[in-house]
This record gives sequence, structure tokens and C-alpha cells, in this order.
Amino acid sequence: MLCLPSDWKYTVSTDLTDQNRHQVPVDFHPVPHSVRRGVTGVRRRPDAAVRCYPRSYQRRRRRRFPFPTVRELREASSMVAMATSAYPPPPPFYRLYKDYEQDPSSAPEPPPPPPIDQIYTTFGADRKTNELLPSLESHNLRQLYPNSPNIDFKKELRTLNRELQLHILEVADILVERPSQYARRVEDISLIFSNLHHLLNSLRPHQARATLIHMLESQIQRRKQAIEDIKQRREEAQKLLGESLLILDGSQTN
Repeated sequence: MLCLPSDWKYTVSTDLTDQNRHQVPVDFHPVPHSVRRGVTGVRRRPDAAVRCYPRSYQRRRRRRFPFPTVRELREASSMVAMATSAYPPPPPFYRLYKDYEQDPSSAPEPPPPPPIDQIYTTFGADRKTNELLPSLESHNLRQLYPNSPNIDFKKELRTLNRELQLHILEVADILVERPSQYARRVEDISLIFSNLHHLLNSLRPHQARATLIHMLESQIQRRKQAIEDIKQRREEAQKLLGESLLILDGSQTN
């Protein structure tokens, strides 16, 4: 028969080794007379072992391994449960709309959209709402292709591309023969690139229209295909219904 004094504490571990001692200690209560058969008579899991340590030893272990309190453990478990809940509670501002079913006008109206000025700022740059393509002169750049409403884009792009190739070959020769003129040729190449980009940006409206036409044609084709599939399914369903009616009529006559 084994009976422990009331000034001792015990912890319960799930194995019989000394590797699982970092658990929250539980205050020991004196064993009542009905359970004076000893610790072995106390009902517990078969794979658990009762470890008994003096109070001084428990104090030393608490200094080395500070245990959380029961309140902290409960708060942590509740927070984890709320974070992992499949159906979290609704946000608190739903109380503002509790009278919406009785009086829809009781709900606050959404704020009006902010006014749109002619100039707005994006990433530190001022832009206009009309989104017009700025000219090369506004950036102090010389335009190398004719400024007319009817521009042959294919011809001008080929011309600029040919000039760019010639300037790159000249830069290779200048680096060997006249290195002092290198900066000027690089500026000419930069000007050709700027004209190429500006000419390509002038084609953006045509690209947008062509993209929109392609999207509309694709939608029309998909809808026609869907209509054909529906007609085919309808014919198959009507055929099955006719066969089933013939089978029913034959079974009734027999």
C-alpha cells in the first residue's frame, strides 16, 4: 500500500521514460480513505505512469521551464479554435443592418464615388483622363517619320529598322576608328528607338479594335456551338422519348 504526503506533487506522462517531464504540474490532493489502496488503485490510462516529485524540485523545474497558466492555455485554445473555425462569427457591424428587412431605408447609403478631375496622379506622375498619346515634340525629340493622318506604318517601321541597323554598324566602326564620336551615335540610336516606340504606340487603337473584334467573333462562335449542342441533345431526348412511348404501348397491348 502506497500513500503520498499532501506536500508532494505529481505529473502524469504518457510513457515510462524520463523524456516527458516538461508538462504542466498538477497539484496533488490527499488521497481519500476510499482510495487508500495507493496510487496504483487510482483509475488512469494503462499507458500512463505517475511521477512523484517533492515541492522543492517542482519549484526548481518551474524556474528552468516556466509553465503557462491554465487561463493562458484556455485563451490560446479558444483563439486557435476561432482561427480554424469553418463557420466564423459574422463581423460586428452587421448590427447596423438589423432593421433592413422592416425598413430598407434604414441602412446607410454607400458613399458617392470620388470626383474625377482632368488630371490625376499615378506613381508620382500627373496624367490626364483623356489618355492622349503625347507627341515626340513634347518630349523634345525629333520626329523621323512624316506627321500626317495617313501614315503607312509598315513602310515607316521598315525604314526605321533599316536605319537602326546601319547606325549600329557605324557604332562598331566608330569604337575602333573614332571613339570620340561614340556618344553622338548612341544618341542617334536612342532617337530611332524613341520613334519606333512612338510609332508602335500609335497602333494601339487599331490593336484594341482588332482584339475586340476577335473576342466578339470568339463569343459568337462559342454561342453557335452551344446552340448546336442543345439542338443535338434535344433531338436525342425526343428520340429516346419516342422509343420509350413505343415500348410502353407494346407492353400495354400485350
